[in-house]
Amino acid sequence: AGRAGRAGQRPPEREPARYRRRGTAVAGYAAGGSLYLVQTIPAAEHTADIYKLTRLDPASPRILATRRFFSSVDDTLLAGGSLWVTTSVGSATSLWRLDPQSLAVRSHVSLPVAGRTERITGSLATAGGALWVGAGNLDRVSLATGRVVRVVHPRYPGPVQLAADGAGRVLVASLGYKHPTYIARLDPQTGALLSQVTVPRSASQPALGGVIAGGAWVENTIGSRTTAWRLDLATSKASTPNTWMDSKRISVRVLDGVLWVTEPHGQANVNFCADPRAGRPRAPMIVLPGESVLLTADRSSVYYTYVPVNAHAAKIGRAPIGRACAA
Repeated sequence: AGRAGRAGQRPPEREPARYRRRGTAVAGYAAGGSLYLVQTIPAAEHTADIYKLTRLDPASPRILATRRFFSSVDDTLLAGGSLWVTTSVGSATSLWRLDPQSLAVRSHVSLPVAGRTERITGSLATAGGALWVGAGNLDRVSLATGRVVRVVHPRYPGPVQLAADGAGRVLVASLGYKHPTYIARLDPQTGALLSQVTVPRSASQPALGGVIAGGAWVENTIGSRTTAWRLDLATSKASTPNTWMDSKRISVRVLDGVLWVTEPHGQANVNFCADPRAGRPRAPMIVLPGESVLLTADRSSVYYTYVPVNAHAAKIGRAPIGRACAA
């Protein structure tokens, strides 16, 4: 596969999926045959911003459903036949259970208020047959009713970020804030601490890119540099791929069961699917223009923002991915 960033493929020029919508796209999520887009709608004077969740047909520009929120959208997850959305104002977090097709509200609950979350809140994961929400506390929620059935208070103050494997058998949390911080494995049924590893150096809470192939991928930002590494959950040993460029801004995410890596490369961004254990590229790299942002991916496509020449608004583009990515 070679080193990241040498030869790459550009998104096709005539890709039919192009979306232009008012507002700024801040997040994307592909699941269940739909593309969910979160946008911030600029507020009028003396009014708060509006956050719009839109369900799109991934293969066409057609909008299928929309819903507006008046507080920031933190995370989205399709599980148990519902689309779960967290929103927050300060340290107060709300959990919404939506119909994944119409985005109609099925239930809404305000989660127990915790201590300082440093504006890191609303992380979602499914494990042990339930939904888990990181909101300062660790909340176990019924997938059937949307009700909180257990509240776990972590031993370390600060926010709680979560990730789980695709089978829902492994639950991992990022705990603490500034230093020391910890990557912990939790009981997926009770949320109890099973094991933990202290992050050698941290200036804020490390982010979890996801859990795949027996390991948790972690991003750690110190100053202007973001590094990424894999924690083997069986041995508690950390490793950093040696095939990556010496980049100051690495991003890793597990999307639809595939590990994706993003690295800056000159005036562009290099995105590639990677071996979930070694981090080596599995397919030719997708090179996006420097102002582009990889939003999300499914097993057939990546979705990204881009700004055409002489355009006044960003658009959403789609590029196919190789079969090797899903191997």
